[in-house]
Amino acid sequence: MNINSEHLLICDEYSQEEIVNLANIIREGDDFRIFTGYDFHEEALKLLLDDYNKHMWLIYRKDDEKLIGYVGFFVNKDGYEPEIYIAKEERRKGYGYEVLSLLCDRLLHDGLDHRDKKLSCSILYASCLEENIASNRLLQKCGFKETEKEYIDICQLFVDPITDNMFENHINEYCLKR
Repeated sequence: MNINSEHLLICDEYSQEEIVNLANIIREGDDFRIFTGYDFHEEALKLLLDDYNKHMWLIYRKDDEKLIGYVGFFVNKDGYEPEIYIAKEERRKGYGYEVLSLLCDRLLHDGLDHRDKKLSCSILYASCLEENIASNRLLQKCGFKETEKEYIDICQLFVDPITDNMFENHINEYCLKR
């Protein structure tokens, strides 16, 4: 199902060629570590773009139908957790806010159609690296509230799913309720 917003077309049906194009956008972004919590390598990118474990949409600009990123929701705790990536040259134009606020609102209130499912929940959880200032601001702008941190939660250990390398990262966690 396609979703239209003011400037964007958000699509949950896409081809393998479009996923290859998205992979190239992420490679060119040169910010994989701040986005995922671990270093870039091709197998990690492949896992990231595997939509089997999440509900994923590709994001296109309406005016020229250029692919500019993706947004996904995967099951986390008692709800869903959003994940969003916008091409480096398309950032700071309001696209992240436009797509994330729209989809989060639908998911929490009316439900969100994705392929043959209706997604719905009463709470969304989100997390991002403390150093990822733009993502922290985006979540706050979309209405997410930072959750209280326990000492053990302040610093989380990320384990690269392919290399088993460990990365210690300071994480901010958020929630958004209906």
